[in-house]
Amino acid sequence: MNRKIIKKCFILVLNLIVILFLVPFLVYVINKSDLESKNIYSTAVYVEAGGYHGNGSIIKKGKDDIVIVTTKHLLDKGNHVDVTFWGAETKEGNIVYVSENHDIGFIKVPTDSLSDKTYQNISSIKYRKSVYKILKQDNIMQYIWLNMEGSCDIKKGRIGNPSWYVEEFHDDMLYNYCSANAGMSGCGAFTVNNYYIGMLIGGYDNESACLPLPTILKIYKDEVS
Repeated sequence: MNRKIIKKCFILVLNLIVILFLVPFLVYVINKSDLESKNIYSTAVYVEAGGYHGNGSIIKKGKDDIVIVTTKHLLDKGNHVDVTFWGAETKEGNIVYVSENHDIGFIKVPTDSLSDKTYQNISSIKYRKSVYKILKQDNIMQYIWLNMEGSCDIKKGRIGNPSWYVEEFHDDMLYNYCSANAGMSGCGAFTVNNYYIGMLIGGYDNESACLPLPTILKIYKDEVS
């Protein structure tokens, strides 16, 4: 067998090996990406209170209750709260805490009020304080919010300042270069790796402000959990 034939056979075998290993890997990456997108969507909820609407995020998926973090300015609108989960199931929620000093409140929805399908589909946010500590200006971020039909939308932008005092909100905020639409307040801000870093409070033009993760966790630990 001459050298040309040996070389061609070697290249053919090498290509087959690459294909056999590369294709399953690409399928895995695509499926993993789809799964991660679904997981981040499943943390979002649509909240209606007193005829006003906004968003929230599931901070705990418990055995007895689903705990949701949202804005104080939405919960101040009324005592009756309806929560729509990813997939469009709507249940009544109970306001368990509203802060006096920060634009934040918490809702609980009894787990046994949800269908098995909804309970299996929803997820709690993933977060790490260490991730927040290394946030820098111009890092890419994203808002994930739910509409009243139970489907998710996404909007991407960049971090302007991880800790900036905003006079309008009387609080240290995560400031972003990303626009916010009506009904988005209360939705989660995430890194590109889907780590929760804050809750949208409000915005103007292409700028928006979030209550940062450390503040949210402290209030949750001290007042709710």
